[in-house]
Amino acid sequence: MRGLYATVDKAALDRRGVDVITFAEAARAARPGGTYAVGLSTPRTEDR
Repeated sequence: MRGLYATVDKAALDRRGVDVITFAEAARAARPGGTYAVGLSTPRTEDR
């Protein structure tokens, strides 16, 4: 079974006004019938 995994920078999506659930659904729609997982990344304190 093929799948899709994406690590998402939630802060970057927030800055662009993109809802993470909407993003995940769009990713799933790109691979109908496949599996997918979305991991949210949080910037490290020193990177902020």
